[in-house]
Amino acid sequence: MATSLSVLRAGELPPARASKVYPRLPMWLAGRMNESYAEEIAKHFGGKLKDTDDVLSFLSVLERQSKCAPFNHPGSDAGQNFVSEPYAARCSVCLNAAREFARRLGVRFEVSTRTWHAPQSDAIRFTFLRPK
Repeated sequence: MATSLSVLRAGELPPARASKVYPRLPMWLAGRMNESYAEEIAKHFGGKLKDTDDVLSFLSVLERQSKCAPFNHPGSDAGQNFVSEPYAARCSVCLNAAREFARRLGVRFEVSTRTWHAPQSDAIRFTFLRPK
């Protein structure tokens, strides 16, 4: 993975629409977040994340902490990977927050300029790959 989004952008063809992002979160995400962010989740929720609303609320907490929006337009792809598509093609803060999230979850993470939500814009796709 390139460390600079400008390098990533320069190396790709003009953005085309990526595979569909479904408006549901993958089943594995809440459990992985409960394991990886146990203290922070307990502080904000008094217990574990129980449902999609809790997951989305905690993603908002992480965004406020990062002072960016790396989890904008969240969902999943056909492979049940967690996907977000923020308007962040030139934002190192979002990239670093997404990288840290992947590290904490213990999952691989990919970045692409090809998006479903807003092709041919400043959006990028963060794909957090489903754990095996």
